[in-house]
Amino acid sequence: MISFAPLFTYGTLMFDQAAFHRLAPAVLCYAPARLPGAVLHDLGRYPMAALSEAGDQAAQVVHGELHWLASEGYERTLALLDAYEGDGYTRAIIPVILAETGARVEAWVYLGKPEIAARFPVIPGGDWRVYVERSGYSVSMEESR
Repeated sequence: MISFAPLFTYGTLMFDQAAFHRLAPAVLCYAPARLPGAVLHDLGRYPMAALSEAGDQAAQVVHGELHWLASEGYERTLALLDAYEGDGYTRAIIPVILAETGARVEAWVYLGKPEIAARFPVIPGGDWRVYVERSGYSVSMEESR
């Protein structure tokens, strides 16, 4: 049984990013949110968030969006995203914080395997969108994965 929870995105699946088209048909609404206690890594064309170990000095906040998905086709949407994310990620229910209100919301989050994430550089500030703009990345829909 799949828990009917919103989806937190932090990279190419965010609104106006290269892979949003994969999620867009199912999105009812979205809002800025953040994932505390996690680190965002630069894998090149896309990022990977991994939860920090307790006491980890690199722990920060990952900035992203919380997406509420239509109930019709919900399980199919998650199955398609599971396939898109691949074996390097695990989908888990994690508390995220709505940016506007500070409310805590349980949401699905695709987390990278720590042993994979550790091989890549940390994105300072944990914000993929800002990082891409500052870095001058140009990731097209075809390149997003």
